[in-house]
Amino acid sequence: GNTERAFHIHNGVTATFEGILLTDGDAIYGGGLVNEGNLTLNNFTCNYNNVSIPPGGMGDAMGGCIFNTSSLIINNGHFLANTAGYGGAVYNLDNATALIENSSLTGNEAEFNGGALWNGVDAEFTINNSTLEMNEAGLDGGGVWNHGDFYGEGLVLEDNHAIDRGGAIYVWMDTFTQFNNSWLTENSANWGGGLYNNNGMVHFYESGITNNTATGPVGGGIYNNGPVTTGGLLLKNVTISNNTALGGVGGAGIYNTGDFDFRFVTISGNDPEGLRIDTGVEIKIRSSILADNPGGNCAGIAPDSLDYNISSDTHCVLTGTHDITDTDPLLEPLGFHGSTAPSHPLGAGSPALDSGSPDLCTSIDQNYTSRPQGSLCDRGAFEVTAPAASSGSISGWTYIDADRNDVFDSSDGFMTGVGVDIHEGACPPAGPILETAESDGTGFYEFPSLPAGDYCLETSPLQQTLYPDDIAVSLGAGDALTEINFRYLLSPLGNSSINGLVWHDLCALPYATPASPPPGCVWLPGGGLSADGIYDPAEPGIEGVKVKVFSGACPALPVAPAAEVHTNFDGEYTVPILGTGTWCVVVNALETPNDTILIPGSWTYPVRDADPAEYEVVLGVSDDAVDVNFGWDYQFLPEPAPTLVPEKKTGRFSKNAFCRKGPGTVYDTSTAHEKDTEFLALARSEDHLTRWYWIEDFLWKIRCWVSFSVVELNFDPETLPIRVAPPTPIPTLTPTPVPLTCDYSLD
Repeated sequence: GNTERAFHIHNGVTATFEGILLTDGDAIYGGGLVNEGNLTLNNFTCNYNNVSIPPGGMGDAMGGCIFNTSSLIINNGHFLANTAGYGGAVYNLDNATALIENSSLTGNEAEFNGGALWNGVDAEFTINNSTLEMNEAGLDGGGVWNHGDFYGEGLVLEDNHAIDRGGAIYVWMDTFTQFNNSWLTENSANWGGGLYNNNGMVHFYESGITNNTATGPVGGGIYNNGPVTTGGLLLKNVTISNNTALGGVGGAGIYNTGDFDFRFVTISGNDPEGLRIDTGVEIKIRSSILADNPGGNCAGIAPDSLDYNISSDTHCVLTGTHDITDTDPLLEPLGFHGSTAPSHPLGAGSPALDSGSPDLCTSIDQNYTSRPQGSLCDRGAFEVTAPAASSGSISGWTYIDADRNDVFDSSDGFMTGVGVDIHEGACPPAGPILETAESDGTGFYEFPSLPAGDYCLETSPLQQTLYPDDIAVSLGAGDALTEINFRYLLSPLGNSSINGLVWHDLCALPYATPASPPPGCVWLPGGGLSADGIYDPAEPGIEGVKVKVFSGACPALPVAPAAEVHTNFDGEYTVPILGTGTWCVVVNALETPNDTILIPGSWTYPVRDADPAEYEVVLGVSDDAVDVNFGWDYQFLPEPAPTLVPEKKTGRFSKNAFCRKGPGTVYDTSTAHEKDTEFLALARSEDHLTRWYWIEDFLWKIRCWVSFSVVELNFDPETLPIRVAPPTPIPTLTPTPVPLTCDYSLD
């Protein structure tokens, strides 16, 4: 490392390499390798390589990891923190070809253009099913700079940044760029946070451009520059959503001075403005949705409507016979529904449903759902799936039956996260589980699409016991069965419980004697003020108080209690599984640990100044007594527990780097971190081993190993005994090595 590139494949040589790692190379071009032949790399890793021009030297410092002039194929490659002047990871020279699949390019950097990838004049670059994240360019193309033909499918370009143009990708004139099923998100640049198209021809199919930022005035998602007749922008089944232009001029979704053709596109939530057209000749839009863009859906020149569009305002001046303006298309929030990028579903009753062009419908939508699903295709990027004519639904709630009346009403609570299993046939269930629905934050669950038939529902036996054990239903074609509910009881059937609260009864005393009691206070018979003994939901509970229950009437006899519990964080307690009869609930402020929690102070409820506080309860069969509460008025505000602030033994990443599952580069990567990310340093490897640190990141609390060469620490942590184990997975040799024949020596 730090001397030269690893190797050089010369013209006329065909080579295949399996499972190699190139790291810390340093050259004036091709920091890891140079390829002039036909090179295939499988399971390839290339980290921390650098190319730069020494003082007084000449050149452009191209290809931080790879400089390719001929034919390159990479499968399952990983590029991390490589740097160059152009093409931080890979530089594809003019007329060269490159294919990358199933790979990741993370944290690479170019001083000028192409943070991860640079594609030259008449070169061809194809990259599929891969991610480009956290790459940066000092000028243009934070992820990709293209001056040739570029094809991407199944790509995610996320969190890439360029100082000037094209946070994710920059496209030069007289070029061709195509994305299928891809997603540009969280990228930023001064112009064109997602894409800057400088008079090239760019096509997007079944893709999304969301949450990108222009730090300048326009083009948060796309800046389409023109006009050159050979350039333009085609969007087909594409979502442009939630992009931002911080300069505030407009065109946060798309800023246009060139030509475009938009078909079945959804443009929503971009701030300010969805589409701004300052110049352009061919500016066509059809069967698309423009909605809810702050500042207006359109600005500047009106687009040429080819009909069947919807706009939630009148700014687009749509003139098609079937265009709908000033109408809410009822878009639902962004979500993932089948494609790599998120999309906006259409809500029930949307005017976009079954109202698209009858003869110019695309065969699929953004999520690869076939069109049309109804009588006509839907407008915009999302086609709503038509439910099967014979399907029905079953839904209900899982709830806490507080009053045990077997009815879900306002007095009951929710049981969230309960798994409800459904089986075919009668109860008790005998067959396999067809499907499991989980109750949401309100306790609601649903099986939305089921064929007609007999079913048996039960809750998961791995969770709390709910009643009944199972429910048999008969579902007809098109039926929507509701209120198929399961209830949870605070005590099992046949038993009873006592539930209540120990709360801090607040009374804020003024410095001077008031004319009337302040809120929450009452006069005492002998003078002075005290809390009023009335529970206000805004008053806090007291955690950790011991509550005892004795059999029989109050006052309690001096015998062992039947039950003993402590209040939770909210001051609440439950004493379950009690029989019928009379019970005395007791809270003694003078016993441990109550004395350290409550003293000094006094009881205000149920009996003022009681010692101890007692509450008599009579329970019937399957009876849950609630609101058995105790109010306590502190003489002074309770002293908060001291907060111990341990010395932080921290470190920071000195460069973009991987964190691994073991102390060495042969181990799998666990996470990747950007330069200057801080972490908690836990330990280090033993002195006789290469120095690696065992760390925990602050954000995700993930623990893993990092090399000493990529971090800086403010202390020397203790050693952690290491048992050297094989890396996972264990590398395997290629069964039949490919003979390597060449007429030149390797550098």
